[in-house]
Formats: sequence, C-alpha cells, structure tokens
Amino acid sequence: MDIQAYIASGILELYALDQLSPPERAEVEGYVLQYPELQAELGEIERSLEFFAQAQATAPPAELMQAINQQIDRLEGPAMVTATPASGGNNWSKWVAGIALAGLIAMVYFYFQGQQRQQDELAQLQESLEDCEERSAALGSLQQQIALVADPDSRYIELAGTADHLDAQAAVVYNPDKQASLFAPSGLPAIPADRQYQLWAIVDGATISLGVFDAPVDGDQVLLNLPFEANVDAFAITLEPRGGSINPTLAEMYVIGQAG
Repeated sequence: MDIQAYIASGILELYALDQLSPPERAEVEGYVLQYPELQAELGEIERSLEFFAQAQATAPPAELMQAINQQIDRLEGPAMVTATPASGGNNWSKWVAGIALAGLIAMVYFYFQGQQRQQDELAQLQESLEDCEERSAALGSLQQQIALVADPDSRYIELAGTADHLDAQAAVVYNPDKQASLFAPSGLPAIPADRQYQLWAIVDGATISLGVFDAPVDGDQVLLNLPFEANVDAFAITLEPRGGSINPTLAEMYVIGQAG
C-alpha cells in the first residue's frame, strides 16, 4: 500500500469530519490500526480540527452563523444528491464537501482571532484613555491648589506642636472668599496602623470634624483638599482610633493653630 498516496487522497480528513459511509469508515479504521503512519496522520488532523473548534468557542454573530449554516446546507444538499453511486464519484463529492467545511472552520477561527486582536487593542486604548483622564484630573486639581496657595486673599495658618509633641507641625491654607481650604500634613510623625490623625475646625467653641488621614510618607509634600467651614477660629489635629471619633481626644492633641 502506498501510504503517502493514501494520505494525499484526503480520505483521513473525510474520516475526521465524519463524511464517510460506515463501510468506508471501517476500511479507514482497519488501515489506521495496520499502519502507524496513518494513525499519526489522523491524530494530527483531529488535533487541528479540535484546535479550530476551541478557537470558535465564543458565540459568533448571528449573521455569520447563518451564512455558515447555509453554506453547509448547500454542501450537504444538491452536491450529495447528485453524486454518482460509484465509489470514486461519491468520495470526490465528499472530499470537496470536507475541504469546504474545513475552510469554513478556518474562516471562523481567523475571524475570531481578528476580533480578539481588535478587542485587545480597544482595551489597551481604553486603558490609555483612562490613564490620561486620571492624569488630567490630577493636573487640574494641582493647578487649582497652586492657584489657591498663590491667591493673595488666602491665609497660611501654621499648626504648631503641643507641649507633648513639640516636633509636630502642619499647615492649613484658608480662603474665605473662595470658600476653599487646603491642608498640608507633612510635618506629622508616623503613627501605628490602627490609629489615624483627625483634623478639627473649632467654630464658636464647637469642634467640627474635617476628616481623618494617615501620616504622610517621609519626604512627601502633600496638599489635601478640605471641606470648607466658615468663620473658623482655629484648627487642631488629634490622634484617634482608625476611622475617627465623634469628639476629639484632647489628651492626644498634636498640633493647633489660630485662624484669625
């Protein structure tokens, strides 16, 4: 038996595509058991078809599936009906049908490969756009902070360390006309992970929380936007449990500064 000629005939592809009659399938299976070369070739064909099938696991668009189904119907319809009963003619028509079907599978595979590449490129563009938007927002916020610091109507309020924390310091930029304020906590020492600093505005003897924050990393010059409170008499910072407290822990006051 000429093994290479048998492989070139396409009969193994038709077997893998289930396009052979029962007697023809039995014949192929007998040869495959007899010749290791045919068994290896059939294994390669089946692995290739499985690869194509996995590649199109994502549901394709309805119009693409409709076109494929119509093409398969045409291949299985008139071409198979008009085939001559002779063995050679029947094999030829099945061979043509098998090649066309394999071509359709390959088309679907490469279609979805292209779709995946487009989706990947779109995701990268979207990520770049989001990064640009974040940078633009950060730059806009920084420009507003610089403008507020440079505004001649802004007050620079130094918060000095209390008797127990003489080395601590912080600052507030306070602008009643713009109704805006900034906070610079860069002079505060490190604290345990279960604690946070809490900033307070003192207005007519009452304390109003302006939020909690962690100690800045050494060397960081941070400006934080603050909720604006009108008619503030002083600002103070206390050390509180993580999440903050309703009322300030006066024994843990680190800095305080008069606004007026």
